Amino acid sequence: EEYILSTYPIDKNNLTTAVEYGAPSNVINEFIKNHNIDMIIMGTQGASGLEEILIGSNTVETMKKVECPMLVVPKMCKWKGIERILLAVDYENTNPNIFQPLVNMIGSFQPEIILLNCAVVEEQIAMADERQYQKMELHKDLQHFNHYTIQLDDAHVEQNIHKIADEK
Repeated sequence: EEYILSTYPIDKNNLTTAVEYGAPSNVINEFIKNHNIDMIIMGTQGASGLEEILIGSNTVETMKKVECPMLVVPKMCKWKGIERILLAVDYENTNPNIFQPLVNMIGSFQPEIILLNCAVVEEQIAMADERQYQKMELHKDLQHFNHYTIQLDDAHVEQNIHKIADEK
C-alpha cells in the first residue's frame, strides 16, 4: 500500500487493500459481488507450457469466471499511455452498450482504435442483419475516436492480433 501511494497519485481515501485466502478466481469473484466492483485490473506472471497445464493460469481462470470487465497487464509491461488500442470483435452476441465503459475510460486519451474482425469469407458473406446492426452500433460508440476496421479472412484471432501489433 505504501509503495502504491508513494509511486502513483492516488488519494489514500480511494485506496482499499484486502487480503483474502482461497482459489484466486473464486475469491476475486466473491469480492466483486460483495464490494460492487466495476472493473478488475490483474497482472499475469506468464505461466505457459507444462506449468500452465499443471497448475493453470490464475488470470485465465479468473477471466473465465468474473462478471465484470477485466484488464490484464503482462508482467514485463511498462505504462506509456494509451495511443492505440487493438480491439478484437466478432459483432456477434454483443450487448449494444458493452463498449461504453471502455469509451468512458479512454476518452481523455483519444487513442487510435483498430477494430480487428477475423472470419473466413463464408462467415463474412453470411453475416446476419443483427451482426451488421451491432457493427453499426459499435461504430456509433466510437464516432469521437479515430478508428478503423481490419477485416481478415482468417479465424485465427490470436495469431492475427500478434501480426497486427507487430506491424503497428
